[in-house]
This record gives sequence, structure tokens and C-alpha cells, in this order.
Amino acid sequence: MLRKPGICQKPVITLYETPAYAACGTAVGIEPTGVPENGGVADEILFGWQYEVLEENNAFYKIRTHYGYEGWIAAEEYVPLESVGGAGVCYDAQNSGCAMQLFQVCQNIADVLEAERVQARRITTLYAGSLIWAEKDSASGDSSAAARLLQPGWRRVFLPDGMGGLRDGYMRSRFLE
Repeated sequence: MLRKPGICQKPVITLYETPAYAACGTAVGIEPTGVPENGGVADEILFGWQYEVLEENNAFYKIRTHYGYEGWIAAEEYVPLESVGGAGVCYDAQNSGCAMQLFQVCQNIADVLEAERVQARRITTLYAGSLIWAEKDSASGDSSAAARLLQPGWRRVFLPDGMGGLRDGYMRSRFLE
């Protein structure tokens, strides 16, 4: 059985019950006959969630989410976990020397902005339950110069960019838990 770890880089990816439903979900305006009320949707994967590929079927991958749900996604939505693993993110949450922490978005939606002001350009919008890495807050004992320079109530957050690096943005701390 194929096992390749992946990570969701989009705000949300739909997880379908079968490859046929996945094909319809990725082709705009096409609906198969006899589609159940939920359109063959098994679940959704949110930004930052990890999964593993269990099998491939043409242009679709059967995956299992980190919480055990299985379903199908389009192959082009697969992002290997290794592509973001070496980019400086600390994956050991118990590592007290790590400069970042893993947070979950706790409000319905939260925008990631280019700068620490509400008028800044939006990089992406994340939904409640999304996982995101952020620099430790100076109130949490982080004494790094970068954390001290941020405006109160803001955190620098990091988005995997698919190129093996990280792209930073800013988010208000009240959106994270």
C-alpha cells in the first residue's frame, strides 16, 4: 500500500467519497446522475492539516486525514510534507528551544495579511480549525528581536509556499489558540 505524507496548503480541500465524485468536484458545471444530497463529499481538509496518500487512481489520490477519515482528492492538490519540512519549522511541539508554535484558528474565518495592519493586502483567508505556525509571542517568554518589534496583538505566521520555503504573513493573536 502506498503511503506518502501530505499537507493541505489551500484554505480548504474537499474530500470526496470516490474518484468519480472527485472528478465532478474539480470540473465546474458537471454533475453525475444520481449524486447523493451531499454530492459525494466525505469531508473537508483545512489548511495545515496533514494526511497520507493510501493509493492512486489516475489523476486522484485516496487519502487518510490525521484524524482517520478517508476519501479522494485530485492529484494536483497533493503537496508532499517533505516540501515544507526542511523550511525551518519546528515540528516538535515539546521543543522549548523552538522559535515557533503550532496554533489553530479559533474564529470562523481569519485573514493572513502582508503587514501587521488591517488595511494590508490579504495573503489568504483561513477557516476555523486550520493549523498554522506562528512565532512565539514575547509575552510567552520569546525574547527575539523580531517578536519584540510586532505591534501588540499581532503574530508573524508562516504559510508553506510549495517551494520548500516559508512565506510569512501577519495575523491578530485573538484568532489563534
